[in-house]
Amino acid sequence: MGASLDPRHNQPGGLGPPGALPVNLFFERFFRRSALCILSLTAAAKILSATGHAHVLELPDPLLGMPTREVLFLVALLEIAVALVALSRLSAKIVYLAIGWLSLNFLLYRLSLAVLRPGKLCPCLGTVTERLNLSPTAASYLLLGIALYLFLGSCICYVRQCSLSFKEAISGLPAHGPAKI
Repeated sequence: MGASLDPRHNQPGGLGPPGALPVNLFFERFFRRSALCILSLTAAAKILSATGHAHVLELPDPLLGMPTREVLFLVALLEIAVALVALSRLSAKIVYLAIGWLSLNFLLYRLSLAVLRPGKLCPCLGTVTERLNLSPTAASYLLLGIALYLFLGSCICYVRQCSLSFKEAISGLPAHGPAKI
């Protein structure tokens, strides 16, 4: 097969091989799908934990003061809401802002725990970590990595959408649209 004559195929972030998605569009689609899976799984884990009978669920959250059971339910509802936004036909910018907002809250919660050192790790998945035979430290690092991935991915995708809007406004021609799931 010879090289494509379309100059966009040879540009960074360009179309790639004929028939392939642009690299940036592929990343956005992958990010939205992975964020949807992550938010769905972590919400399910929180709901499963919150319906359990462990004594720790009745103890107050070290930062919020509410019972851990209630915190798990509320955060699971927020994760479900953001997952539904990611599934919706809302603009890509709104989707990335919602994911970024939620993940920033996760990061700020973890930062607050690190600064205040209340004596225990984030109960972010409740008792599910015990069922998975995952140490609290490993679970904490895993969830920190997930929160960073969601935050950085949403920032990258949001900036890309803004640059596309800017290019459209300047040229008057539509650029590549938002990533579809």
